[in-house]
Parts: sequence; C-alpha cells; structure tokens
Amino acid sequence: MPLKEENFPDILELMRQAAEKRVEAPPGGHRVPGLWRTLESFAETNPPAAVLASWRHYAGEEYGTVGNFLRATARSAQWYPCLSAAGCGNPHDVVALEDGRWLARSQEDQRYCPAIWLTEPELAIHELDVERLGVELCRALGLTSARASQAVTSAPKAWRVGTFTATQSPVYLALCPSEGQLLLNLESLMTGCGEPFILLAPTARYRSELIGTMLHRERCAFLPLAPCLAPDGAGFRLTSPVRPILDRFAAGCVPHGPTAPEPVINPKPAARPEAGSRGRLRWENDFADIWLGDERYDLRERTKARLCIQYLYDACAFDQRSARHFEKQIDPYVRKHSKLEPLPNYAETKLHHYFNPSRGKLAKLGRELIRSAGRGTGRYFLNVE
Repeated sequence: MPLKEENFPDILELMRQAAEKRVEAPPGGHRVPGLWRTLESFAETNPPAAVLASWRHYAGEEYGTVGNFLRATARSAQWYPCLSAAGCGNPHDVVALEDGRWLARSQEDQRYCPAIWLTEPELAIHELDVERLGVELCRALGLTSARASQAVTSAPKAWRVGTFTATQSPVYLALCPSEGQLLLNLESLMTGCGEPFILLAPTARYRSELIGTMLHRERCAFLPLAPCLAPDGAGFRLTSPVRPILDRFAAGCVPHGPTAPEPVINPKPAARPEAGSRGRLRWENDFADIWLGDERYDLRERTKARLCIQYLYDACAFDQRSARHFEKQIDPYVRKHSKLEPLPNYAETKLHHYFNPSRGKLAKLGRELIRSAGRGTGRYFLNVE
C-alpha cells in the first residue's frame, strides 16, 4: 500500500536535507572496489546490473569508463544504496508515496540514516552492455572481437566475445560472483566447446587450485583483466604484456601425442569415382548432382555448398566423433577450392551461409544433411544414416 508523508512527520526534514546533500562519492569508510571488482560484485544477474548510484559508488573514479558500457533497462529497482556518509551502508527499501514519488528507507534507525527522495530515472536499472565491452577488451588485448557477443546457453555467466586469430580459438568473458559459479560455468564451457579456449575474467579472485588444474588439463588459458588493463577514458589501455600468455596458449594448442586431432583432408577429385553413395546420400558428377533420399539437388551454381558436402564426405565425417571444425577445416578448404581469398580477421561467416536463402530448397538440404556435433563446438558432420 502506498505510504503517506504524514506517517513519518519526525523525519521529513532530515529526508529533505539528505536529498539536497546527496553525494556522488562512496559513503565514508566504504572501500571503493573499482571497475573490475564492481563487475564481479554485480554478477549475480545476467548481465551484471544495478542502479546508476550503485555503479558510481562501487566504481569510484573509474565510473567514467564503466558508464560507457552501461545501458538503461525498463526495470526499476526495489532497493537503493545507502548514500549517507555516516549511514548504515545497507540497501534501503524503496516505497511508493501516494503523490507518485518514491522514498528509499533504511531498515535501521531512520534518524541516523535518513531516507532518500528519488526520481523515476534514479530507480532505473542499468545493465552492462557485454557486446560493447567485449569489443573494447579484444581491441585492447590484440584479439579479434566477435561480431556479436553472445551468452553461452549452458554457461549463462560466460559470453563469447572474440577469437584468438593465431589458433582460431574462441575467447570467452566470464562474469561470476563466486568461485562456485566460475567452476560451474567453466565445466559447461569445457563440455560444450570441444577445443581449447581463452577465458577472460575481471580478476583472478576466484581462480582456485581446482580451476587452475582444469584449465591446464584442457589446455585453456586464463587471463585476468585487472593486472593487464586499466580504465582509460571510454576504453582501456594495456598496462602489462599479455603476449607471453597468448604464446603459451598457442604452443599448447599444437597437436601432439595420441590425442592430436585428425589432420585437414585435402581430397583429390581425380581419384574419386564418378558416382558414390552412403546411407541416404547419393552423388554424381563430383557432387554437382546429389540425392538425399529420393530428392535431387543441383549444386552446379552453388559451389560453396557443393564443396562443403564434398569435403565432409571425403573426410568421412559421418558422426559426432569424426565431425570437422568449420573455421579451421571446412571453410579454409571451401575458400581455397572455390578460389576465394582467405576470410579477413574482421569478417565472419557461418556454415549456413553456404545454403542461403534460409527458406529455399537448398536451405532445407543444409538443415537435413549437415548436423552440428554440439552447440558451441563449431564442428559438423553429414547426417546420412
């Protein structure tokens, strides 16, 4: 039920004074975590979110950089941070008054921690724009940013923000509020990714011995941002070299031993018979004509789709175990044999682009014939059985 001002006659003057003296600095005695610890502190939500007052108080002098990566949402806060230098330091409950205004009241003695008058914009929750942050982080670290940073379904506190060009390995940003959350999301990434990756995190605060062992076992790199990047205006500047970490990661990705991945297969068309089949797939004329079941497809004018199917067939990629990686194996083969230039670092293509338009007959072929080996793995095989 909305509250009336007359219910609090003894503190009205104190509240008005507090509203007039509201400061931008953190409350007295409260430690300012800074940008990186702030991201971890607000990481209970996906993405991290809070009212602007909280972002300012936690980030302190680094708010100028933080604010560049925030966006307003349609959500309003149910609590508001304590802004009194000698206050309780705990969140204040937000209550609505009958005249349409809002009041943030402390749960402690209200005489010693005055309530705060609020406007609607002050109650608006602002969330982290992970896509913009990912682009800037990759620029500062010398990585290739992803076209659109996306949260991983199986690891909701991790976002794919870029690629390490030297090995074409994925780069993820983990924003976790605890060691347990980091562990859970890391396990999900390792299960779904299927290859070594680079994990960015605001700090090394939650990198336990167990997490370090997991990263080492899967040949993944952990790169805490606080020791190497400092806020610099609207972005970041490098304060410590990251190349040694990236070089060690690249060296660890070199295939070795019995677990080395299968090499890229370069088929030789001259040695291929005129026609062939496997399961429900049949082909003739060097895959210019193919049949999936009883339906025929003419691929004479769809070179990339034809070469993609040809490559997977010759590579014997017929199940999840034998699936081939799109960026590292399929696309380089297709581009080479269709006489296309290598894909620039800033560009991105997907396997389904070979079978566009999305509603045509060719798209149907792509959906029915080519299957993913798992979300986030980047590996595909022919579904011919």
